[in-house]
Amino acid sequence: MVALLPFALILSAAPLETGKGSTVYVIPIREEIATPLTYLVRRGVKQAIEAKADLLVLDMDTNGGRLDSTQEIISSLNQFKGETATYVNQKAFSAGAFIAVSTRKIFMAPQSVIGAAAPILMSPGGGIEKMPDTVEAKTSSAVQHWSARVPKRMAITRRWSRQ
Repeated sequence: MVALLPFALILSAAPLETGKGSTVYVIPIREEIATPLTYLVRRGVKQAIEAKADLLVLDMDTNGGRLDSTQEIISSLNQFKGETATYVNQKAFSAGAFIAVSTRKIFMAPQSVIGAAAPILMSPGGGIEKMPDTVEAKTSSAVQHWSARVPKRMAITRRWSRQ
């Protein structure tokens, strides 16, 4: 149980009091964007809503992950009516970049990186497979149009997400 405690603390949303009467919830986005993370984000958003938090921050360090999980995470974040921000701690690649641009503000640590977002096809063994050209064109087009709808409040981000 002692070995699991630090892990549990890292993977849970944590409220922070700012000292000025504001409550901030921080949700760590680590490792792969996948189904287990959707549950963490959903729970963190629910806790932030119940606590009437003023700000929800994603503390991000990820190489990316699944598109369906990305869409679920963004849908959960959209339920929060307060301010949202992403702090790119080290990297926000692929699915992480899509999630970051769905928040109202993005802050980046020195030497952090964001970007490199494109759909890929993973094989059952974990490797990357070549998509047939028509599938790649359809998937890329759908993701591009979907991602252009995500950043509602950031004009510069909208331009970036179409490139």
